[in-house]
Amino acid sequence: MKRPRRKFLLLAAESPFLEKKEKITLFDLREAVGICRLKWKNGQPRSKVRRPWLYPAIAAVVLGWSTKRWLAYLEKQRDNLMGLVLTGLLGAFMGTFSGTLNAAQAYIVNDIYLKYVNPKATNRQTIYMNYLAGFFVVATGVVLGLFVKDVNTVLQWIVSGLYGGYVASNMLKWHWWRFNANGFFWGMLAGIVPAIALAVLKYEDVLHGLDLWYWPVLFFLSLIGSVVGSYATPPTDAETLKSFYKTVRPWGFWKPVHEKVLKEDPAFVGNKNFRLNAFNIALGMIGQMCLTILPMYVVLWLKLPLLITAGILLIIIVILKRTWWDRLNEY
Repeated sequence: MKRPRRKFLLLAAESPFLEKKEKITLFDLREAVGICRLKWKNGQPRSKVRRPWLYPAIAAVVLGWSTKRWLAYLEKQRDNLMGLVLTGLLGAFMGTFSGTLNAAQAYIVNDIYLKYVNPKATNRQTIYMNYLAGFFVVATGVVLGLFVKDVNTVLQWIVSGLYGGYVASNMLKWHWWRFNANGFFWGMLAGIVPAIALAVLKYEDVLHGLDLWYWPVLFFLSLIGSVVGSYATPPTDAETLKSFYKTVRPWGFWKPVHEKVLKEDPAFVGNKNFRLNAFNIALGMIGQMCLTILPMYVVLWLKLPLLITAGILLIIIVILKRTWWDRLNEY
């Protein structure tokens, strides 16, 4: 007479597989699957079970028994899981680091080496110079990293000090017709050098306080360098300026170029959407911050902040759809 189902499950639960097991391995799981393929008769196992209900039933017994031990096993593997998370973070870092490194190599090779040092360089020479520039940039970063106290110090310097050093040049190139390459160079130099000096002086405890306090000073120095450098050299070619103005139609200080374009094309209309553009930029900045903190709230599972952030982001998307996306042809 066949044993009842309950007796069968008890026999499966008391099988040698479940005795003296501190952790579960892949081999153990395979053995568990083997148990699920047995049925008991007179205390002896026999394979090829014909009743499908036995498979999930016995699996439930095995998994129910091993839940606590799985949790204990995961607790022991905390360091391994931490390593897995760290690997993901390093992957994300490499994704951004490689782009920054490639940009630095391009600046050094194209704007310095090929323009001033060796304009007739062969492809092989250019490739080797690119390797050398990459090594130089990485080595410089590693050496500077040895003097960093913590990540927050670097982040504060990048956001407050370094940004103040180059934001003026990158702003003027869109909104001032007289700005040129020479002004961009001197503006960047007048901002970045004091930003580096700020980091050194704070490291030597000569200066104190948040880097944000020095942002206006760095911005002002960069602005002066941009203006002086632009006026120290002739303006950009008029045809280049007119082509750029007609294509981009930027708002700002472009009146001389605008008048020249109107002489050639009286039907041309400049950008009169300054207020709407500024409004869209402000919304875009808020939306960018929402996109930044949204994954954090998901990971921490802060439900109320998550819902509020998602709601704000959704509202911004709807507004920008009407004020920016649907009106791209007007620009």
